Amino acid sequence: MKRLTTLLLAFIMTFALAGCSSKPKTKTVTTGALSITIGEDYEEMALDGFDGAYSNDDVAIAILKENFEDFYNEGYEAAKDMTLEEYTELVKAANEGKCTFEVDDTGYPSSTYTADVEGVSYKYYTTIRTTKESGYLISFITFESAFDTYFPDIKEYAKSIKVE
Repeated sequence: MKRLTTLLLAFIMTFALAGCSSKPKTKTVTTGALSITIGEDYEEMALDGFDGAYSNDDVAIAILKENFEDFYNEGYEAAKDMTLEEYTELVKAANEGKCTFEVDDTGYPSSTYTADVEGVSYKYYTTIRTTKESGYLISFITFESAFDTYFPDIKEYAKSIKVE
């Protein structure tokens, strides 16, 4: 009887632990040539000046697409065939050096910084991707006090970003 009880408990624990290790459900969303896999609880939202935006109760994601032809038409000759590195330098210059971008474990330039908006402190993780025709700035935003809690998920989402 003890052996049967032990086997039954082992069987139950196996399924209980298997349920605990399941990954949260995700979905893939697309903005232009960019796709990103995010948590299923994220909803699309309208955000003026951005090409895509998604949020849940804790994190917002803002996607900005910049066409290189627009830079070229404004007289920036190097924008004709801009590389990821050149676009990153352009972003740094546009932000007057307030953001430093370094290649991180996603293999792409990223920057982490804090900004106060109307007395509330937010922390941003911004990463850059490019296609031949455009650059993408993808920013993940959360309260500064909660950043460390959500950063592991943010990094996984950043690693999932693909551009065609």
